[in-house]
Amino acid sequence: MTDTFDQTRTAIAADLKLALKSRDRVGVAALRGALNALDNATSAGTVAGGATEVPRLRLSSADLSRTLQREIDARSAAAGEYRRLGRNDLAADFSREADVIRGCLRHLGGEPGTTAP
Repeated sequence: MTDTFDQTRTAIAADLKLALKSRDRVGVAALRGALNALDNATSAGTVAGGATEVPRLRLSSADLSRTLQREIDARSAAAGEYRRLGRNDLAADFSREADVIRGCLRHLGGEPGTTAP
């Protein structure tokens, strides 16, 4: 694991804690999704014999940024689809999730933003 990964994950987890305290349902969903995406990106797969602990991949800042950007893109696409279907309530939630995750990029020195309302 890289220091950048650990620092980014710790910062997003702190944002999640704030979102939980403020009962920000959309922020919580977005931040949990971002943490899961980062964890999945470091997964090296499974090891024969059913080992439960495997070494994690080392990710660069660029890898972390691409992982978060994929999450942003997926939520933005979902928002567009829900908007097309006339579900503006769900479109707004997914748009806000994309914005929350976009705010996580600041932990990598990327785009400025906030992750809590």
